[in-house]
Amino acid sequence: MSRKFKTWCLSCLFIMRALAALVIASILICEILLAGEKEKSTSRRQYLGFHVSSGIDSYREDLLVPLGFNGPGISLGGNYTHQTEKNSINIRLKLGLAYLKNRYSHEAAALVLELRPSWIRKLYDHQKYGEFWGGISIPMQINDLYIFSWDDAHLYWLTAYSLALATEW
Repeated sequence: MSRKFKTWCLSCLFIMRALAALVIASILICEILLAGEKEKSTSRRQYLGFHVSSGIDSYREDLLVPLGFNGPGISLGGNYTHQTEKNSINIRLKLGLAYLKNRYSHEAAALVLELRPSWIRKLYDHQKYGEFWGGISIPMQINDLYIFSWDDAHLYWLTAYSLALATEW
């Protein structure tokens, strides 16, 4: 195994450990929020889901040379929803891997980790028109692109944090 690949594997392990800590912290925060609500109804639902998908991934490297990388990728993910009469807490986790090439046949690998906790609350309930839910979602995504033909100084990742309002009718 080359030194570059070992460095990439170690950075992936570090990112996966950090993401596991974020998942555990999100679940604990959700349980604290749900323990504080005093609903008289016992209608609580919990869902656990999994997904597998594949497709063509595309990344553009603009830091040094503007090149696009394309190739096959696979994505694995899970979803946990805890829903009560007035609140819904959803935690999504996704892991994606891709093997990429650019127009000069330079090879690359990509690792995508995404954690998306969200909390929505019932804001309005009408018998004829339905329910209106509103809340907050915090999508966090880490993209780690490793280009095999470059040196270790060009191993980088991009972390995007954003705060979004979520609505549902």
